[in-house]
Amino acid sequence: MVNMTFPPSARAVAVVATLLCGAVATAAPRSAHAQRPDPCAPFGHLEELLLNDRCTFGAADPDDVTASNIARELTESGMFATTIECRNGSLAVVIARPDELIVSAGSPSALTAGLSVLRETFGEGLGEISALNELSAVVEVPPGTIDDDFLRNTIPSLQGQGFSIDLNYLEPAQPNNGFRPGDDPVESAAAPMGRGGQGRVLVVDSPSQRSAHPAAPDVVISTIGQAAIYDVGRNGYIDEDHGHGTFVASLIKRLAPGVDVVLAGVTGETLLRSSRWAPMMFSDANLINSLGNSFGLSPSGLTSHRSFDAVNLSLGGAGCDGVAARLALGRFMRDLAVAASGRGVEPMYVAAAGNDGTDTPHFPAAFRDVDTMSAAADAIADATGPAAAADVQQLNAYFIEQSIAVGSWTGGVQDAFSNCGDWVNGIAARAGVTSRYPSRTTWARWSGTSFATPRVSAALVGGAGLSDVVIGANVGPC
Repeated sequence: MVNMTFPPSARAVAVVATLLCGAVATAAPRSAHAQRPDPCAPFGHLEELLLNDRCTFGAADPDDVTASNIARELTESGMFATTIECRNGSLAVVIARPDELIVSAGSPSALTAGLSVLRETFGEGLGEISALNELSAVVEVPPGTIDDDFLRNTIPSLQGQGFSIDLNYLEPAQPNNGFRPGDDPVESAAAPMGRGGQGRVLVVDSPSQRSAHPAAPDVVISTIGQAAIYDVGRNGYIDEDHGHGTFVASLIKRLAPGVDVVLAGVTGETLLRSSRWAPMMFSDANLINSLGNSFGLSPSGLTSHRSFDAVNLSLGGAGCDGVAARLALGRFMRDLAVAASGRGVEPMYVAAAGNDGTDTPHFPAAFRDVDTMSAAADAIADATGPAAAADVQQLNAYFIEQSIAVGSWTGGVQDAFSNCGDWVNGIAARAGVTSRYPSRTTWARWSGTSFATPRVSAALVGGAGLSDVVIGANVGPC
């Protein structure tokens, strides 16, 4: 049974009564919202679907939803946004928090060295320094500092041996609809439990509204991070991509019931001109903070209190041709895994390749991409010399061995929406994957590389009978 609680109103009471009585949710007449401001403004209009609702970007001119226009709209919202050309000629939208940089390092002393570089660069203009943990910090820079030239030319010059400095990127470039599952969830009958599995899996994803899910052996709700409210708009539909985290984590638990699955819910960001864009809009700082807390990074930054056999990351953002390679996030993920290995288990990162249907590098999965990481290293070598560039090449080498970038297929044929390339080294079925969702039946079918990824995680930790999963080199070339 679904139990949602919202501030009282006639509309909310009617919606909750419908859900509790077991009626199937269907799209409400548009007139029901005629007097209510559109929650998606100014970036689009609300589209109500069977089980959830979404914001449709650029509804005023649907034929004009281009990467350049998306970047312009996001810039006008107060974020930093730009387009980057990929090897296939397509444009990827990259978005970041304005006026913020992340410094991450392999030790507290190296973090101090990175912060010193920023003090030398900005002098008295350097703003507040906020520690995320012992190995990372967010630093405010003067307003207007971050622009295209800063990203392409200044960022390479700030790198050093032992530390990385980069923008505080936002994972999916919302609201361009580029990051999302392959389709929308559809209500489903219950799926049978799988067999096998052992060890621990960490899922870093959107947080749960705990009251919206039944108490069942395969239901995993977030126990780390803040809880969510699935229907902020109180229209009876789950807000865009809410429920994603519980869907992913519960899928691993169902496929490998012997595994201890922990869901760390990451609180999303919002655009300055809209309260809507939050569910799957994580910044790299959000991810670093959640990962550090989940592992229990020690005060020395060199050990952790916990470790996991696998870390499932059904999320990500674009970065092409060596720009926006998310160096601070990549370094922290590598150094955290090395610290955790002291507990006898070095985690494998399992990350979605993305749903762009191209070879667009999608981070963190694309930390495996040799061409993109080599281009970043070359730019750094030109700006600062070989030592810092070698650090980036070492990051790439680490992720080639210690991560799986997951694409999706159906019946042995790669799905058209799945990203591809030599950096994709895992593949699994995604079509109609069934898991827990806050609907009338508490089950739904959903598609996307987000849901191929937990199938690979489940296979990695011993889930039995997952014949659709293949892990190996070059399983997903374009």
